Formats: sequence, structure tokens, C-alpha cells
Amino acid sequence: KESGDKMKPEDKKELEEKLEALKKVKDTDQYDEIKKKMEEMNVVAQRIGTAMYQSASAEAKTSAEPTADNPIGEQPNGDTGAGDKKKEEGDKKEDKKKDGEVVEGEVESN
Repeated sequence: KESGDKMKPEDKKELEEKLEALKKVKDTDQYDEIKKKMEEMNVVAQRIGTAMYQSASAEAKTSAEPTADNPIGEQPNGDTGAGDKKKEEGDKKEDKKKDGEVVEGEVESN
């Protein structure tokens, strides 16, 4: 329901149909049928999730590519993506410094 507006109408319809089929058998003793309906619904849900993820990923990549309006390829939040790795490495070094260890590539001064 949360992502209903982000999926194709035909995918949403198929998922709803699989959910209804599962609801019809869920209170029965037909365990094999319940399992089958769950697997069918999961296959559809995973396919939809994959498509949504790929779509979001493609949109993010497109927005990060340089254009006339966005010459350095900034993300909508203004970040170019550069420096993230250095920040993470810096965070790791700080964690080690807290333990009193010497971090590789640094010289400990007394």
C-alpha cells in the first residue's frame, strides 16, 4: 500500500489478485495451497520491488550526471558524492584513535 503509487497499474493489480487468492485459503487446512499462494505472491512482489529499485537507481544516476543546468552533477541535496569515502575513512581513524591505537600512515607524536 505504501508504494502503490510508484508501481505500474498492471503490477499493482496482479499483486492484489495474488493477495486476494492467498486470503481465500489462509484460514483453511490446505497448507500446500497456502504455501503455493504465498510463493506466487512473493514472486510478484519481488519482481515489483526489483523494478522499483532499478527505476529509483536509474533516476538517481540521471540526476547525478552533469547537464547544462547542473554542470558538476550534484545530487538534489547539493552533494556531488565526492568525499564520502574520505569522510568514512576519517571516521574509522577517529574510532581507532579513541582506543589509543596508532592508525596506519600516521606518526604518533609524544
